[in-house]
Amino acid sequence: RTAVLQWGLMDASEYENVADVIIGSDLTYNSGSWVALSETMATVLKPGGIVIYLSLGHSGFNVGGEMGGFLSVVGNMGLQLLTKDSVEWKDNGIGGRSAEELVGSVITSEERDVIDSNGGVRVVFLGKKKTAVAVRKGYSQNTAEKAALKYGVQ
Repeated sequence: RTAVLQWGLMDASEYENVADVIIGSDLTYNSGSWVALSETMATVLKPGGIVIYLSLGHSGFNVGGEMGGFLSVVGNMGLQLLTKDSVEWKDNGIGGRSAEELVGSVITSEERDVIDSNGGVRVVFLGKKKTAVAVRKGYSQNTAEKAALKYGVQ
């Protein structure tokens, strides 16, 4: 099932922990929307689920800078960058390939030339941090980490 949501915690709260996969592209060009977008992703995504996010460059646009800023906001909302060694990465059928390898497997060399000439592409995979629930309920990150250790959550 798919759904279109308004970004932000209030609009996403009725869909808490329902999405196995969230796919987004070119949503972070306006830094003013990063918090609302991150809140929505963190609220809607199930534990063990995965966010696949892609940003394409264009003239006068720095993909790396934009993505770096967005990832710092996402981290504060209870999501983490996944790597090909992450459990969530492996559990969601991505296999042992990196994000770059996955992108390279679905585009032609001509498309790659166009992308490269316009600032490149960045693809990231995100998952919920194990302590995200405690943090989102108002506990500090440190308190959430202590609770996770106490109750055996990694």
